[in-house]
Amino acid sequence: MTMECSLLYVSRATIAADRVDAEVDVIIATSRDHNARVDITGGLVRAAGYFSQLLEGSTEAVESLMERISRDPRHTDVNVLRVMATDQRLLGDWSMAYAGESSYVANQIAPLLGAGLSADTRRIDRLQRLIVAFAST
Repeated sequence: MTMECSLLYVSRATIAADRVDAEVDVIIATSRDHNARVDITGGLVRAAGYFSQLLEGSTEAVESLMERISRDPRHTDVNVLRVMATDQRLLGDWSMAYAGESSYVANQIAPLLGAGLSADTRRIDRLQRLIVAFAST
């Protein structure tokens, strides 16, 4: 039996402001295709110059994808906040859920991405719940 895990990370976007929408469209399309092929579910949010993503799948598939993500020049300062074994996926059938940037997303998530996030379990829990909630709407 393959071990399943979930991984939550945050990173700082490096995409020029005039290219963000086009680049994110490419990221989402590529992610949906790739993730469906390797049985990964995921949710991505973007706010205040940051990305945060929750990935779920076999440990091997998630680790392999995370290696690719960490080398992607469209972001930097990739910080894995949580990796945990799971027997239930929170994102259902989403190969990549994405709601787009909005003031609501920014107001809810940007404060969670400040200094000290990696040590603040409450904020990490809230960030994960928000990604799941966005994917559920």
